[in-house]
Amino acid sequence: MSIEITLRCNTDDCTSTLTTTTTENPAALRRHGGTAGWTFSFTGEQITDLCGRCSTPHHDPADACIRCARRPLHDLLGHDRLGHRTANALLQQGIENAEQLKQLTDDDILDRRRIGEGGLYRIRHQLELHHG
Repeated sequence: MSIEITLRCNTDDCTSTLTTTTTENPAALRRHGGTAGWTFSFTGEQITDLCGRCSTPHHDPADACIRCARRPLHDLLGHDRLGHRTANALLQQGIENAEQLKQLTDDDILDRRRIGEGGLYRIRHQLELHHG
């Protein structure tokens, strides 16, 4: 039996939705959403879904957090959980700046440890946004 599931972005002024039909449970849609740039988080018992446009970090690099020591990859990829995880994984594997990152194909990135579809989406989106 298949069911249709729709995610709605929980940002107040956003009307984005993601709908799919699945034979699996709602977690399958969230896995699919991750490949489309959607993120979700848990606050108590509430799940917050954010579309790719709303989950992209909007920040001033001058306001970098204390945890990342103001490294360029963290500024590029964002000062949130996904940005930090992705930047840290890249740094551990010798990728230190956007120029090195731009040389990698999608497969090169996905073959690296600890970087999945969400990290790839963030990398590509931020490179396009900041480095055309």
